Amino acid sequence: MLKHIKNWWKDNALIVAIGISLSIIALSLISTNVIPSTSIKVSDKFLHAFAYFILIWSWMVVFREKNTLKRKLILIITLTVFGIILEILQGQMGAQRTPDWKDVLANMLGLGLGMITFKYLLGAFLKQ
Repeated sequence: MLKHIKNWWKDNALIVAIGISLSIIALSLISTNVIPSTSIKVSDKFLHAFAYFILIWSWMVVFREKNTLKRKLILIITLTVFGIILEILQGQMGAQRTPDWKDVLANMLGLGLGMITFKYLLGAFLKQ
């Protein structure tokens, strides 16, 4: 079963990465009134780091065969700019959200941790 999941993920990596990217855009720009509240309290910064951790993993799978330092730098820069643009848009969209530079730092932390762990964990999984 694990082999089927791995093959499906490899075959559909671009669709998954685009889907995750679009989900982050939607979650970043929708009004906070639309998001249901839960009894579990989780730090907003943790959610940002986790989302960008998953985001970079998804794009690393897309570019797994062209995994050069240049490609990694382009990916980190692109996703960092992506996060900055979303933070700026939060302040412009009137969705009861405000831009926060700490969110950008949390995004960057998630990107960095994702990049490091991909190399050791997911990279090994995909090579099996």
